[in-house]
Amino acid sequence: MRDNVESFQSYELALRSLRKSVAVDRRYDTELLASIMCLSLVELMMPSTSLALEAHLKGAGQLFQAYGPEACSIGMLHTLFVGFRPLLIFEAFQLRQPTFLASPAWTDVPFSNASASPMQSLLNKAAIIPSLMSHSDTLLAKAHEVSFGTEVKDLFNRFVDALIDLENWEMDYCHESDRWCYWPSHIPAAYPVTGDSISYCKPLWYTNVTMANVYTNLWACRIICFSEVERLTQHFPSFRFPHHIPLSKTLNLKHIYTNKTALAKQICLSMEYLLREEMGLFGPASTYFPLQVAYETFLEDESKGKEGIAFVEGVVLRLVQKGLRSAPVLVLTRRTMRV
Repeated sequence: MRDNVESFQSYELALRSLRKSVAVDRRYDTELLASIMCLSLVELMMPSTSLALEAHLKGAGQLFQAYGPEACSIGMLHTLFVGFRPLLIFEAFQLRQPTFLASPAWTDVPFSNASASPMQSLLNKAAIIPSLMSHSDTLLAKAHEVSFGTEVKDLFNRFVDALIDLENWEMDYCHESDRWCYWPSHIPAAYPVTGDSISYCKPLWYTNVTMANVYTNLWACRIICFSEVERLTQHFPSFRFPHHIPLSKTLNLKHIYTNKTALAKQICLSMEYLLREEMGLFGPASTYFPLQVAYETFLEDESKGKEGIAFVEGVVLRLVQKGLRSAPVLVLTRRTMRV
């Protein structure tokens, strides 16, 4: 109990120092960004709402914009930018709002002196999706007031284009790497869920933690795009949408939910790899966004998805046991998709 009190006191002191440096000193330096990064990580270990984390990420985003993309291409600022960028883009997904990180200046210039990692390269493709989600919300909010025939079809096509871009990115990356990036493991799950079909499948194993993060987030982005396509067809049933999505394996719109649940299961089967002891907190902390998207997918049809729901809730319990006490809030209560 005493340790908890001291931890909260230290946290409060850090927040006060951070506010002072912003409000009084008006400093824009790497130490300030590093402090925000540390406080953001602390939020993951505290059983609080998402509001404090959102505030930290908003502040970090404003600081990066104040620096500009060229300053973020070198030195410690580039290192901090690379660390914050996934958090900022995933937060844009959660809030369903556009992000400045989708503009060409921010996808290209920060990586002009150092090539983007596979994760950063994937984010270049994904960063535009939150703006499409925001546009979808705007159209659907006014659907009963105005006719948006052409605009709705254009948005539908843009989500389809995003799905094609994600698939092409994966195919190009697999071709370049010339090796398997993941495969079914012979290692059984540590905590199988009785009666859960997912728990009886072999966990997926990866070449490294970067690949695990790349694929779980790639699948999460695909699920979101599929959900947005599905949402548009359901809210505008009189429109003549194409019956198929032209991926490498043509997907009938009627089979979107089946495809989404298959991707959600792939995410679940990746948890064993990311929750290994040698991952420390980095592996477990990187599971939040894809795990939350998988959980939402299973919740769409609770009768069919109850096994997946139980599996995700079991993973959240393991995250809490590892010290990430924010997991129940950030994974089980936040909502990225709309129905």
